[in-house]
Amino acid sequence: MTSSATALDFPSEQFQPSTEDMAIRLAAGIAHDFGNVLTSIMGRTDSLLALVKATDPTYPQIQGIQKDAQRASILTRQLVEFAGGRAGEAALLDVGEIVFDLAHILIPMLGSKIEFAVVREPDLWTVSTNQSQLEMALMNLVKNARDAMPDGGQIAVFTRNKSINAAEALQSNECLVKPGQYVVLEVFDSGVGIPDGASTKIFEPFFTTKPGGKGSGLGLANVRSYFRKNGGEIIAKRLVGPGSVFRGFLPRASGAA
Repeated sequence: MTSSATALDFPSEQFQPSTEDMAIRLAAGIAHDFGNVLTSIMGRTDSLLALVKATDPTYPQIQGIQKDAQRASILTRQLVEFAGGRAGEAALLDVGEIVFDLAHILIPMLGSKIEFAVVREPDLWTVSTNQSQLEMALMNLVKNARDAMPDGGQIAVFTRNKSINAAEALQSNECLVKPGQYVVLEVFDSGVGIPDGASTKIFEPFFTTKPGGKGSGLGLANVRSYFRKNGGEIIAKRLVGPGSVFRGFLPRASGAA
């Protein structure tokens, strides 16, 4: 793709950053400073936990403050990474452990009408990925499941190991996934299911099945982008009867989480 503009059209000394660029830079600066505040909070909670006995009634409350501060720190770091255009550092992670730790944020988000379960396969393989990006992908999938159940229902998140050989990759419904060893992140819901004809479009940017004004169509597109950038894939299926499943694959990594 070519453009009629040249370097002479926009001299560097006359260039003015757009309002969007300025907003991103400002947000990144605030997030960086806020991250320093959170570091101080986490340091103080560490000191309190060292002073308070585990049997003290305030102990779990202090632990809750510490976990919330850690979660906020992850989100601010993600904002800084976004503003800088970086993908973020990868680490060896246990996906099942990440799902379990995030449950205390997901459950209040779902409301009282939805039952939520987490199932982790024993001896789960590790993956190499950025934790904050993994968490955002999971949150998007769970939010999507919640929105499919306005009257309530069930959501279950499964993590398991899966080996796919060449024959399975060519013949099974998981044909988009290359042969290899993967950790699978599955989000099941008992909602209205994926509309007919939408399964091939559901991950496209700006495509949404939600009523006007209730969905940007970017949540699932970002989820697919995350899995593919990490060498994996995600597949959406409508179940027989009510409900659907979103099955994401992340390549197995060597080493312990």
